[in-house]
Amino acid sequence: MKDGSARLRWVTLFALLLVGVAGFCLHRAQGRLLRATVERDLAAVVALKADHIAAFRAERAGDGAVISANAFLAQGVDRWARLGAPADRDSLVGLFERTRSAYGYSMVALIDALGNVRLTVGAPSSVLDEQDRALARSALSRRSALLSDLHLRAPDRQITMDVAAPLPAPANGFVVLCSLPAEPNLNSLVRSWPVPSASAETVLVRREGDSVLFLNDLRRGQKAFETSAPLSATDVPAVRAVLGYEGVVYGHDYAAVPVIAVTKRVPRSDWYLVSKVDQSEALAVWRVRSTLIWLLMILAVAVVGGVGRWAEQRLAIVNERQRLATEAARLASEVRYETTLRGIGDGVIVTDNQGCVVLMNPVAETLTGWPDREARDRPLTEVFNIVNEHTREVVESPVSRVLRDGLVVNLANHTTLIARDGTERPIADSGAPVLDAEGRSLGVVLVFRDQSNERATEIAKDQALAAAQRRERSVRALAQASRAALDAASFEDAARAVIEACRQVTGSQAGLVSLLSEDGSADRIVLLATDGAATPFAADMVLPVRGLRAQAYQQRCAVYSNEFAGSPEAGRLPSDHMPLANVLVAPMATEGRPTGLVLLSNKPGGYTDEDADIASALAEVAALALHRALTADALRSSEATHRALIEGLPDIVERHAQDGRHLFVSPIVDRLLGVKPEQVVGRRHGDFEYPADLVTMWDGAIGRVFESGLPDEAEFVLDTPAGARTYEWRLVPECDGDGSVASVLTVMRDITAQRQAEQTTRQMADLLDAAPNAVLVIDRSGALLYANDAAARIHGYPPEEFLSLRIEQLQTPLTASLNTDRQAILDREGTATFEVEHLRSDGGVLPLEVVSKTIDWSGRTAVLSIATDITQRRLLDKTQLFLIECGSTPGQDFFLDLAEYLATELSADFVCIDELLGDGLTARTLAVWHDGRFEDNVSYSLADTPCGQVAEQGFCWIGEGVRHRFPQDAVLQDLGAESYAGTVLWSSDGRAIGLIAVIWRRPLGRAGLAEAVLKLVGIRAAGELERCAAEQALRDREELLARTGELAHVGGWSVDLSSRQLVWTSETFRIHRLPEGQPPSVEEALAYYSPESRRRLGRAFLKSRRDGRPFDLEADLLSADGARRRVHVVGCRRLGLGGRSEIVGAIQDITARRRNEDALRLRLALVSLSSDYTLDQVLRITLDSIGDILHSPIGFYHFVDPDQKSLTLQMWSTSTERDFCHAEGKGSHYAVSDAGVWADAIRTRRVVVHNDYPNVEGRRGLPEGHAEVVRELVIPIVRDSKVVAVLGVGNKPNPYTEEDVQAATYLADVTWDLVERRRGELERARLEAQLAQAQKMEAVGRLAGGVAHDFNNMLSVILGHLELALDQVSDGELHDDLIEMQHAAQRSAELTRHLLAFARRQAVAPRVVDLNEEVRSSTSLLRRLIGEDIQLLFRPSEPLWPVRIDPAQFYQVMANLLVNSRDAIRDGGSVIIATANASFDADRPLPAGLADGDYVEVTVADSGCGMDAATLANIFEPFFTTKGVGEGTGLGLAMVYGVIKQNNGWIDVTSVVGRGTTFRILLPRWLEPDAAGELTDDDDAPMADDDDGAGRAGTGTILLVEDESAILRVSRRILTAAGYRVLAAGSPSDAIRIAHAEGGEIDLLVTDVIMPEMSGRELAELMVALNPQLAVLYMSGYTADVIARHGVLEAGVHFLQKPFSRAALLANVEAALAPSPPI
Repeated sequence: MKDGSARLRWVTLFALLLVGVAGFCLHRAQGRLLRATVERDLAAVVALKADHIAAFRAERAGDGAVISANAFLAQGVDRWARLGAPADRDSLVGLFERTRSAYGYSMVALIDALGNVRLTVGAPSSVLDEQDRALARSALSRRSALLSDLHLRAPDRQITMDVAAPLPAPANGFVVLCSLPAEPNLNSLVRSWPVPSASAETVLVRREGDSVLFLNDLRRGQKAFETSAPLSATDVPAVRAVLGYEGVVYGHDYAAVPVIAVTKRVPRSDWYLVSKVDQSEALAVWRVRSTLIWLLMILAVAVVGGVGRWAEQRLAIVNERQRLATEAARLASEVRYETTLRGIGDGVIVTDNQGCVVLMNPVAETLTGWPDREARDRPLTEVFNIVNEHTREVVESPVSRVLRDGLVVNLANHTTLIARDGTERPIADSGAPVLDAEGRSLGVVLVFRDQSNERATEIAKDQALAAAQRRERSVRALAQASRAALDAASFEDAARAVIEACRQVTGSQAGLVSLLSEDGSADRIVLLATDGAATPFAADMVLPVRGLRAQAYQQRCAVYSNEFAGSPEAGRLPSDHMPLANVLVAPMATEGRPTGLVLLSNKPGGYTDEDADIASALAEVAALALHRALTADALRSSEATHRALIEGLPDIVERHAQDGRHLFVSPIVDRLLGVKPEQVVGRRHGDFEYPADLVTMWDGAIGRVFESGLPDEAEFVLDTPAGARTYEWRLVPECDGDGSVASVLTVMRDITAQRQAEQTTRQMADLLDAAPNAVLVIDRSGALLYANDAAARIHGYPPEEFLSLRIEQLQTPLTASLNTDRQAILDREGTATFEVEHLRSDGGVLPLEVVSKTIDWSGRTAVLSIATDITQRRLLDKTQLFLIECGSTPGQDFFLDLAEYLATELSADFVCIDELLGDGLTARTLAVWHDGRFEDNVSYSLADTPCGQVAEQGFCWIGEGVRHRFPQDAVLQDLGAESYAGTVLWSSDGRAIGLIAVIWRRPLGRAGLAEAVLKLVGIRAAGELERCAAEQALRDREELLARTGELAHVGGWSVDLSSRQLVWTSETFRIHRLPEGQPPSVEEALAYYSPESRRRLGRAFLKSRRDGRPFDLEADLLSADGARRRVHVVGCRRLGLGGRSEIVGAIQDITARRRNEDALRLRLALVSLSSDYTLDQVLRITLDSIGDILHSPIGFYHFVDPDQKSLTLQMWSTSTERDFCHAEGKGSHYAVSDAGVWADAIRTRRVVVHNDYPNVEGRRGLPEGHAEVVRELVIPIVRDSKVVAVLGVGNKPNPYTEEDVQAATYLADVTWDLVERRRGELERARLEAQLAQAQKMEAVGRLAGGVAHDFNNMLSVILGHLELALDQVSDGELHDDLIEMQHAAQRSAELTRHLLAFARRQAVAPRVVDLNEEVRSSTSLLRRLIGEDIQLLFRPSEPLWPVRIDPAQFYQVMANLLVNSRDAIRDGGSVIIATANASFDADRPLPAGLADGDYVEVTVADSGCGMDAATLANIFEPFFTTKGVGEGTGLGLAMVYGVIKQNNGWIDVTSVVGRGTTFRILLPRWLEPDAAGELTDDDDAPMADDDDGAGRAGTGTILLVEDESAILRVSRRILTAAGYRVLAAGSPSDAIRIAHAEGGEIDLLVTDVIMPEMSGRELAELMVALNPQLAVLYMSGYTADVIARHGVLEAGVHFLQKPFSRAALLANVEAALAPSPPI
């Protein structure tokens, strides 16, 4: 006995030592694992935030770049800086305000080069400090946008980050400063944390000298920019960060609290991020685990120490349990394959070699819609129906490909699974062959998953990217349109740029720009762009302003309608007009007054507020261009007055630009110099045939005046048609406002008379030597005595030959016949001037003007003749006569006559007169003459044509080879053209507006004649072209003014104060809804106003009559049709005809404007309160407000179901519930088909208006208690082509109007947007709570699994040594003590199994059990679940039939049902568990879905609060819960339902509110096979004797691999004792070394699954590669889900679960070594 006691003490001490070592190792491992998890989570958070902050900074820098490139903004700033106009300032304020609100800035300021704040929006300029101004100066010096660091602004103590953007020309020197507050923009990025935490936070820091500055508010209360840490404090993570360290830091935070932190630098910045969590919080789970580990160790000690108490139990019981455990392991091995497949989260289908379904897991059942039992043995193609997402073609089954190729295959992208009910889901899948040990195919396993959420995420990303791209395109288009409009030569060009930008950005099919009349009643189309769509409208048409255009005009803002096709305005369109689905109108405003409209239409998908903002911005650009055009007209008028003064001077007055161009020339230049002013303006001196030295002198003098700013003068001689004239030239600078020289004014005075005396001789000599005219000396006989070179040249002879001719040879017959008469005149008067015609050497006629004088030439009488070629002058005179005769010819006829005249006089083959279009690159012909006939007018591009050079140079002459120089010009090629002449038609303000082109098929030498003629007619043609344009503009303006007056809807009135006679205009009658005719009396007119308005109008009349004071007020008017209107009334006293005193004024209906303002205020109010109010409160406030706006006492709001077949009354207005309706109220649900005529809004998706409801055809009766309806207005709210809600109002005193419909529609859409946002917030909160609960449960499961592994290892050691000890003691007290210790250890293993079952981590292992015993064994745990205040009663039925189920699963079912009962019981109660046998047959039918037979029934009934019908309908739905946030996952009962269905059972629930709930479960009875193979129900069959394996004799060599040394030793002893040769290895590397040493002598590898160096599966694969005949047995203490990830729980794999007994170990070894049965 003493020996036995000593052995028992040694065994007990040894067991305690093992428990202590195992607990210590587990404690350390859990600590390391938890720290690694915390570090990984912190690293992920800090990396994500660093990327977000870097993107945030890049976006702000992008804002600055966009502002710096905004030419439109630069133009506006420059104009306001120069002129200071209030309208320009208001425009800038509006633009800055939109920038501020759109990008979240707190302030936008305009700063000049001196640092002065010129303009601010959002905050006063006083908040700016010197740091802001320094940033602005730096941006100016670098000429690029800059982003400041975070700084604490001194004046307002606000932490901000600024963007400074310098503006481009012409606003150089100005900077736009945008101030962005850190809160909430940046701080929200830093402050957010993905999961709830008491201490976790992220801090943003930077280095400040020798310390670290914290840039955001801290969690412990410290403020940003008030907290810092010295760089010497290296245990502070923030200090480590700024010193360059990135990674994990264990240290102390700013409050000296121990933390775990991860540091990272923000890319492209001087900021650093530190994500940290207190060590006390991060390691709290570890402390809990440590406590649990020590509790388990204490439990193990208690088990070991209390073994003696159970020494009297028989060894037979232990052996029997071992036998049952062995049988359970065998059964578990059979179903392990199926259980694994059913436990994974993807869909899994297993098929046989014929492609028929063998098994489907629950996920596959859900995705395909086929239950497993129905799908089995069916072809896979029938169950798994997949098609291509885009082509809809059937995709080849992956199973077929696997069976054919024997390889793993994956589905292609864009594959869609069509479920049994037609539901389609995008999926990704793969298929793999199932092979036996010899590599033969047994079938295919197909794994697939639903990609719907992934697709939704991709779509959301694409939509966000598309929104950003749209925003970028809008900004770019706005900038381009601004530049194009401001650079445009005319308003039409600017309008074209604006409308094209609008269409490009919004995607509109058509658009137009129009100008309004003065009163806004009509508009004239300036530009129409339709892309060829049918429309009867065209440019310059005048249309009445009404509908949306009138609304935009009145509201001064952009409006749009996406239901335009159904509006009355659409019905007024001409029949041949293209359909308009939607329309957007934006007004153009100049100096606060609408001057035009921009209209867009037919955008696919409809317009949005973003489109309206873009159209408004571009309309502002168009208004600016219009303002510039009007300003240019005013300037031209002022210049005309100035020009009239200059024209009266006798001197030539000119104005020059700095580049030498003539800006102005006085008309006297025509008389003095023989050139038209129009020929001079716009050209430089060098463009004329002036001597080069004169040109150099003139240009140099002008340049000196520009440079010095001082007057200058010069004297020069200029050749004129009257001869050489000497001029005195004075130059005077003209300066602009800043003192710089803008132009130079010159005065040319003829001083020839003063110089003539001393210059006469020299001039005569020079005249003869260099005269361009012919000089001839002829004797009386007609012989030539002298001729200068010019005479020979113009006649076409060489000088020597010319002198040999006689005068008669040079004259035409007519001229020669008059020689005698001319000689007589010359003899009589001494001098004479004649016009004669000579012959050229080529036979051509040369017209000359000859001045002759009788002289003495070397002693004989001769005649000196000076002859001037007047060919050009004659043609010019003829041309001038032609132009005079055409003075009264209208525009088009003039151009036709001119083309024919030029072709005739210039002997041209082709003449065209063109008008240049707005872009200057295209021309439209006005007249085309070709080979004697006119051709049709066309438009053509100037590119690659000589006309393009004309447009660039002003005049173009090509004497020969023109078609070769322009080979792409088809006209030149068709003509075979050789020479070309063309001139530009200049407008009065120096713009090129047209051109004239002349083409010859023959080469021509000089351009002089053609150039002179073309320039002469060009002046007249340009004037005619301008006149035509001006007349058309005048007609358009007159029409616009007339239409605007009609559309303004402003009525006039007057009252004669003596006779009190009232006069009304037509519009005033319309406002009062009275027919035109005799106006009422003053008293009758005032009766239409409310009492208060009458009193105010009366007082205003009296004051105006007495003091002459004008009045301006708003009043309430009740019109003749009963409608209540708001009107604007103005008036003043004046003297009328005959000196009578009268009061005159105007009245305007502003009802719609006020209603829109009320609607907008309501929208803003709803937006501000929606986040603080419940959904019902928002709806109630909305209905009450709409009722007030529309004067409707009845209001209701319905939600429409997605199927469009039923709806729910969600809310009534307050007045409806209080005063009108007492029928069934909120929450009533009924079919649309049962609703009245108001539900036509749902059926037709259109607004329903019934202004005479009692007489509406087809209406139904009203429910009992419902208010009587007189009128109703019902608005459907449509989203994605479905009606989602209906808003209705009723019983307005007067009929509902279109304005009522628009206001109600607007507010209905606003309300629904708020409803969706509020619903989303509630749904997001619910899902977040469920996710947090699920994560918490997952953490508990992971903890239990980790603990179970280590505890199972300890129990394996204890059980093994106990069995070895029992081999040494055959009987006695020590033997009994050891038996009790063994029994306690097995109960501990069972307890571990129960814990894993609770944590849902145990492998499913069904076995035959007695449910009564299972309930009894779990009673203690179940009682702890429900608490001491609830009574748990168990009422078993004896005997109870056996069932086959995993006990752990059954425990999960009971635990979840009891937890639900506990939560339903308040203040004590009871839960009753009952069991019974139940048989079902034809007399007692079974619930649907179950077969007749025997079942075991389990009921769980509680006395809780019960459930209503709605809750019962969803009780088994996943994630459905009635518990509060954080109190449940909604998965418990769904798991119960799944377990019962998995075990071929049935579950139902009944409940009564206030009385309790009963769950009823049916599980099929298990029938065991007897020896004959028949089914029997003998529950008392004798059991076989237990076998502990002690007597077994094994043979063979076993390699045992286990990293836990205690298990390795005890297992080796057991196997050795059984007769096996055992090779032990403590690690995979040792095992490989032993295997190499042994060669092929090893028969079996017994290995742990999870080991440090490699997994058991990986080791086995290496060993089998060395020895293909090697058998493998795996063992592990980890949970099933962990083991499955290592590929062990598969069919055909031998596996032993820890803890195991000696018998289990030996039995599994024998099974593994046994030869495989033949297949």
